[in-house]
Amino acid sequence: MSHFLATAAEIVGGVALIATGVGAAGSIGLFGAGFAGSSIATTIATIAKVASFAAAALAAGSALTAKRLSSASPDAWAADPNAGMDIVFGEACNSGHIVYRQAYDDKNKYQTEVTHWSIGPVHSIDQLYVDNIARDVVGTVVDMPDKGKFHEARQLGLCPEPSYLTVGPRDPWHWDASCKLSGKAAIITTFEYDSKSSTTFTSIPTCGWRGKGVLCYQPRKDGTYPGGVGAHRSDDETTWEWSDNPYDVGLTWCLGWRQNGKLVAGAGLPIAGIVVADFVEGANVADANGWKVGGTRSTSDDHWDVLKDILQAGGGQPLRLGALLGCVVNAPRVSLATIGRDDLAQGDISIVAMAARRDRINAVAPRYRAELLTNVTATVNGQVRLYTASTWADVSAPPIVVDDYVTADGRQRRKEVQYPLVQCFAGEQPTQVAQLARYDIEDAREFGPITLPLKIRWMGYKPGDVVTVNLPEVGLFHQDVMILSRTLEASTGVVTITARSETAAKHAFALGQTTTPPPAPSLPANAWAFEVPGLAAVEGEIDALSATVATQAEIVAGQGEDISTVDKRTRNYDGQVQLQ
Repeated sequence: MSHFLATAAEIVGGVALIATGVGAAGSIGLFGAGFAGSSIATTIATIAKVASFAAAALAAGSALTAKRLSSASPDAWAADPNAGMDIVFGEACNSGHIVYRQAYDDKNKYQTEVTHWSIGPVHSIDQLYVDNIARDVVGTVVDMPDKGKFHEARQLGLCPEPSYLTVGPRDPWHWDASCKLSGKAAIITTFEYDSKSSTTFTSIPTCGWRGKGVLCYQPRKDGTYPGGVGAHRSDDETTWEWSDNPYDVGLTWCLGWRQNGKLVAGAGLPIAGIVVADFVEGANVADANGWKVGGTRSTSDDHWDVLKDILQAGGGQPLRLGALLGCVVNAPRVSLATIGRDDLAQGDISIVAMAARRDRINAVAPRYRAELLTNVTATVNGQVRLYTASTWADVSAPPIVVDDYVTADGRQRRKEVQYPLVQCFAGEQPTQVAQLARYDIEDAREFGPITLPLKIRWMGYKPGDVVTVNLPEVGLFHQDVMILSRTLEASTGVVTITARSETAAKHAFALGQTTTPPPAPSLPANAWAFEVPGLAAVEGEIDALSATVATQAEIVAGQGEDISTVDKRTRNYDGQVQLQ
């Protein structure tokens, strides 16, 4: 809808432009000068005004209907009746959304607030932060000597919940057993104002909670999945467990979370529509590299964008394969087969020999979410106390720069990349985001796309597979490539794959196992000068045929031209060889 409105805005805006004279000046000659100088001028002015308002309205509609990902700070405790439900992935800190607030009792002595933290069930809600300072909860009482006391209770979001959230000293008006909030991890807090105390709440503080979020289906723990061991089942959420592995979370996002048979979050795909093996491979790689996902998204966010953010934290990306959804992860791969001349089908070969200069970056400024600790003081009964405040912010890691590439390119080409679901708790090093940034640099320097028409037997290879291409006539000498897409032309049986180069040495460099970056891949500088295998024999036959034709011409016309001297090899721009 937003794209449609944006296009309509451009069209209507063009009408306004013509009517106001910028585009009309050249059109006056079509009508005649006198025609434009009479009542038509008034009409044009009216059209311009109406079209300008319409273009502005359509442009505004385009901006309003465009989907956006939630970007609320985990420290922002706010009430938003139009917000979607939060989903906490992995381990994260989230302030949630206030869904109920009530002041009551004599002189509004108490104020109760109910906060939705995540869809449920979640694994645990562990640590309370009040004004960014970690506080202990004893029973249901939070004792803050510098401010006062309040009461707090939590639920993990079972469906149904056995009872409703309640906390002393008594329930607010209209809050009773009908308010269970089943399926929602939530917290109830009751603040008290004591006019006779010197330490009491005079305003409502900001609260946040750190915990382990939604439960996930893990096929490696499913005994019915090949190689899996355990009780997990994709269609039984009671068997799921918590995970901070990006591919466990990503697979579960594709399946979706359901309550009472209704989809409440995620894409809601059937397990038969997902290439589960891709996610299992990614989960194994993420575990080996220590890659984790953590953070918060909303049920109102775009499903595809959320999946991309989840898999990005694990060095991967989603892939569509016909009616199936899979993914690919950055990891060393073994070539599965070799494509030679005999594998080509009828069609054009297209090769982009090098990544565009603007895309061939050599430095990345990564941004991720980090926990920041600061010291704060408070005066309690005349004594100064020191506290540690914990805040969360999107921060920039030190830029990842590959000096060898900077030298080769002649200057630094840096790009800022956001990793919204990669986070770093206090005391941790941003190793994960540095590895992902190095992978982004390496992937940006792979050349392609490479488009090859192949015979039907190549239908079994899918995106993410690595194969070797040995086509000297187009400059590909035992070049490893990763398949990005695959299509089948039903009428001809031609399988067309689109791929990019794949450099095996980049993985050790990206993971910090070596400090030597691999050479940037590209076609050889003299790729078009190589002889085609077997072409010499064909040329010999053509030379003999040319001589025969010339001889016959001399017999008929008494003279002839030795056409054997004509160059018989010409190359199209896309590198194809043709014989003439």
